[in-house]
Amino acid sequence: MNSFFYLFRTKIKGSVRVQFSSLGTGMAVIFMVLIYGILIGTIFTSSVPYEQETMYLQAAMAILAGIGVTAFFSILSLMSKRKALLYDTDAFYFFSGPYTKMQTNLFILIQTLKGALGYGLLGCFFMGLLSMGGYFSVPYFLLCLLVFFLISSIFLLMTDYIYMWTLVKPKVKIWNYLAVILVLASAGLVFFLSVQAADYDFKDGFLTFAVSREFYYVPFFGWGKLVLSSFLGKEYLGMIIGLFLLLAANAVFVMLFLTFPRNIVEQAVRDAEEISNYVRRVKANGGNILSSEGKVKQVRGEFPEGARAIFYKNILSMKKTGSFLRKQDFFVIVVYFVISYFMIPERRFYMFSYLMILWLFNLLNDTEFLGDLKNYQIYLIPENPLKKLIYVVLPAYFKVSILIGTAILIAGIFNRMPVLTILQYFFMLLGYAMIFISGTVWATKVMKTKASVALENLLRMLIILLAAIPATGAGFLVWFLLKDLYVFQVVVTAVTIVMNFLVSAIILIACQGMMNGREI
Repeated sequence: MNSFFYLFRTKIKGSVRVQFSSLGTGMAVIFMVLIYGILIGTIFTSSVPYEQETMYLQAAMAILAGIGVTAFFSILSLMSKRKALLYDTDAFYFFSGPYTKMQTNLFILIQTLKGALGYGLLGCFFMGLLSMGGYFSVPYFLLCLLVFFLISSIFLLMTDYIYMWTLVKPKVKIWNYLAVILVLASAGLVFFLSVQAADYDFKDGFLTFAVSREFYYVPFFGWGKLVLSSFLGKEYLGMIIGLFLLLAANAVFVMLFLTFPRNIVEQAVRDAEEISNYVRRVKANGGNILSSEGKVKQVRGEFPEGARAIFYKNILSMKKTGSFLRKQDFFVIVVYFVISYFMIPERRFYMFSYLMILWLFNLLNDTEFLGDLKNYQIYLIPENPLKKLIYVVLPAYFKVSILIGTAILIAGIFNRMPVLTILQYFFMLLGYAMIFISGTVWATKVMKTKASVALENLLRMLIILLAAIPATGAGFLVWFLLKDLYVFQVVVTAVTIVMNFLVSAIILIACQGMMNGREI
């Protein structure tokens, strides 16, 4: 067992050492921790005593948001095509070492619970943001963390257990789909009943769904809502029942996992190697999942000389991988449209436009230029570094412009918006797209090549927010000077575009040296 605990200590020390392997990366980590710490502290300090009459709806919406985020990642893990119990280094260490099957499964269990804790923290973070100015005390946060952790651990343990059976009986894979269908069908039934109770008014139906007690009957997620809602309402019997159900479900899957009877070592090692190699390819490609899949179409393209070849290379890559419009992007846009339609019907176009800003960040996670920023072959092109950097980011901006333009145009036509309003928000989003792309370049330069994908994404988010401050400040200044809503909308659009373009240009000029490889 000494070597068992030694591995844990070594892995923790190694992960910390990687984040502080250079001065720039270490300072970025510290700065990020401080910023997010201040944000979380602000959430707690803004907490006010809970009042059932005035705060029930806000609290219910926050609970639903936290559960929704937790559900998204939990179901995503269950439906993932690539699965493995361990990475290859750990697999060789445990499967070939002097460990019993119980000890190996216990190590896997701890790794799984660690992932569930991460999902729980993420759910709490989003819940805290929606609770800003409302009730979100430290005890309530700890209870939320416990609930989201228990929900996530159920799904992650279920994922591992079903995966272990698929190594013995491949047809067992259908259990994943049955579990998801059960949860989604029960939640869909509750939503339908809520809409029906509201005379098919979808907005009122959604609000009814958020506060519905029938949601408590939804497996796992409903039990979590029961715990949190009962805590707020001081109905402690309901809280105890919900916690008991979650703990009992966890206990069942823990026992099933630890006592799995079959020998799956050989296939588990092969899958560990496959998933580890896949993760390495993704990291080497700047986090670009699609380009690392190896699934390509047979298409033709041309390659001019010099830096322009970068642009044509990325366009060709989009055609080959089908990454120009992914199914998940289309799905997210449709979901954003539905949310804006039900939440604020009278201002749904504006809400949809601002939701597209969130979509921008996720979209840029899979663009080809993330890999190009760390591609040493591009560094060797004998061209001006700024010119190379422009051609690196240009395909991403081209892609974003077309997708945003199409989405805003369809939403504008559907909501019968004036042409000038559609153009106004289209150009506003283009301005923020510039910021998102240049912020990504800046984050890559700061973090260099030693950061984890998750840490780099957090830093990108922070840098993008910092880069957007000048345009936001200019907008407030315009409002203070004009105080006319129509004139403000027109002027602030122009000011935002100009400011975002200038900030983006300054960032790209400052980061051009990375295209020679000196700053990476």
